[in-house]
Amino acid sequence: MLERICADEGACRCVTAVHAFGSWSRGAPTVGDLDLDITYDSTLDPEVHQEVVDRLVVGRDWNTPIRRALRPRRTLQLQFNRLEMIVNPVLLYQRGDMLAQACARINAIAIVPSEGRAPRDPVHPTIEPVAEDLARPSRILLTELVAHGYLETHVVDLPDADLRELDDNEFCLTVHTRWSPTSPLARAAIAGGAWLQAQGVPLARVKLLGHQIGDAPALWTIEAREHKLRRFFNDLRDEGIRDWLFVLAAARKRPLRGLHLTRADPNGLAAIESLDSWLAEHAPHMRRIG
Repeated sequence: MLERICADEGACRCVTAVHAFGSWSRGAPTVGDLDLDITYDSTLDPEVHQEVVDRLVVGRDWNTPIRRALRPRRTLQLQFNRLEMIVNPVLLYQRGDMLAQACARINAIAIVPSEGRAPRDPVHPTIEPVAEDLARPSRILLTELVAHGYLETHVVDLPDADLRELDDNEFCLTVHTRWSPTSPLARAAIAGGAWLQAQGVPLARVKLLGHQIGDAPALWTIEAREHKLRRFFNDLRDEGIRDWLFVLAAARKRPLRGLHLTRADPNGLAAIESLDSWLAEHAPHMRRIG
């Protein structure tokens, strides 16, 4: 990935710094993955900046142009432009560096035999089976709401399905026009739709990754983008949505699982005026990353 960044081509030229955090940056001899923060400035490339703005306007992941250019391996866990939230970040690359300079910084991270993996925040037992498929802020958010009795979560398996198995034409048309057949999001949408259909849910009453399918108010939401996960709060509290199905870590081949989210205490959710303020009170550790 650093080779692509240092080549300074395409969207990679927008990257201004790469920092490591977490166990690997502290020298732990055994780690599960590498946590990296990518700082970028999209205005350094007009085409990239336009795509970022276009995605932001329609509510899609605006980091996609950078992520697509970096092509990180699965062992690299990336976050973007959140350096201020990291404790003790370790600089690996800054704009203008040659590859040798970045590699020298990596090699300077000494192994510390006594350093173990960072202790993980408590996770509610209903979320534990899929904890590794959720980013830390998502784990904390769901754990706190479930622990306070406001939310119920259930892990469900989502077998692959064929679009032709779904009986709502508009749902099928939405999937066909929004994503290519090989897109992980298309796979997640179809699997989620098939699961809901098997539960007796009319797909015309589903909001699919932010898109309203039918004219009647939606009763269910299918989502597969973690940066949109917090939307369940407003959906369940204000929008009349009864249930959420979040497809975890959508990919092309790995088995799909979902989190079925329901309101355990609608009055309790309605009493939370600001989710950020509530989390600041009940989960002050949420902003401590690394």
